[in-house]
Amino acid sequence: MRKLLLLLSLLLLAPVASMAALLNVDTDYRVTEVKMDERVFGIALMNDNPDETQNDVYFGDDSQCFREVHLRNGTLKEYRVSVDKFLKLLKKGDQVRVRGGRDWDGSIHAYQVRLKTYE
Repeated sequence: MRKLLLLLSLLLLAPVASMAALLNVDTDYRVTEVKMDERVFGIALMNDNPDETQNDVYFGDDSQCFREVHLRNGTLKEYRVSVDKFLKLLKKGDQVRVRGGRDWDGSIHAYQVRLKTYE
């Protein structure tokens, strides 16, 4: 009887866990605006209008921020920075890679954000 109840509970919980994975994002975006006081920045897809914000990206306590520096000789340097430092480095038009979870209103809670710069 216990095995049957365990099997039924697993079958009922499995679809709930898989639905949450549909709301994850891992995409390159273009920065459209930076709101320092709110710790938020606006983004648009790379090929879309860079003057129109499609979604906002929010930071949480678990958010990780990185600055990737791509050098001309092909070398990649990566620096971990704080959220405040990341927002100071960020400007309109920058390319970022955002990994996080999308909320129902379209905003994104960032787990990991990477600012891509080229030198």
